[in-house]
Amino acid sequence: MQFYYDRHRLDSRVAATLRHNSWAGWQLGDLSAVLWGAPQDLQVGGTLARIRDWIIDRRILLDASRLTDEAMQHFAGELRRRKPKILQAYSNTLALFARYLRDHRITGINPQGIVCSAELLTDENRKLIEQTFGCPVFDRYGCREFAVIASECEVHDGMHINAENLLVEVLRDGEPCVDQDGEIVVTDLRNLAMPMIRYRIKDMGRLLSRSCSCGRGLPLLQLSGGRSTDFLTAIGGAKVSGIVLATYVITRIPGIKQIQFVQHEPECITMRVVKGPHWSDDSLAELKARTHHYLGDAMRIVTEFRDGIPLEKSGKHRFSISTL
Repeated sequence: MQFYYDRHRLDSRVAATLRHNSWAGWQLGDLSAVLWGAPQDLQVGGTLARIRDWIIDRRILLDASRLTDEAMQHFAGELRRRKPKILQAYSNTLALFARYLRDHRITGINPQGIVCSAELLTDENRKLIEQTFGCPVFDRYGCREFAVIASECEVHDGMHINAENLLVEVLRDGEPCVDQDGEIVVTDLRNLAMPMIRYRIKDMGRLLSRSCSCGRGLPLLQLSGGRSTDFLTAIGGAKVSGIVLATYVITRIPGIKQIQFVQHEPECITMRVVKGPHWSDDSLAELKARTHHYLGDAMRIVTEFRDGIPLEKSGKHRFSISTL
């Protein structure tokens, strides 16, 4: 999809990003490291763009589109050598990198703050990342069409919506709601070149009626489990976030290197598994037991063992796919 915006909208997008960055202690000119999964975002343009990147943006660009052990070893070396103040990364990418550092007992990477975005940040992954790097994680929600939509401040009590530029609503059965999960729709109040009105991102979340104690006064948003197509349907019809399920499975069952849940039928789940060094029959039994716990004892489970699970074109890890 191609979308357009004018120079004034570009300015307001950049300004909003700089403001939200500052809440994480990230100021203009600070050295940052970007672990990103979409290679097209890591490309720096011509000479002027390279000069700007060197003087102002000051980014260490690390292509995380292929997370091999060799790539993560290179990441670690660059971060230890150059010591960036801020890390910015896909949430699941950084969690996988943190597990690599922990398993290989690599230390000496000590940023002052971390900005996670592009994927749902679970409580388990937040804890893992903060313990590994010894600094707070600031969750962020955004997309290419609107840039930053909402970000956490230092209080970490919900994400502040970029309300000067965007109208964010949550719809339940087609009607706006507050303090209830529903579908997020966004209206860009400043993009006059290509108006987007109640644009359906296919993400799920809730608007919060409470205010943050930081005093900024911006409305608060909370994500509820990823895109609507990432939700699996349990026996009885309940919706279960495949991202959350996969995260709990990976962190608590030994021997799973990668996993993906696929659902094409209401009463059947296919589990694609890449085995790790500690895989055993007990791992498979525990995996099936946990899946039945979340999705119901009557759920039929088909297990496929793979050599690897490819990333999406966006570079994201898609832990679940539902076509229902």
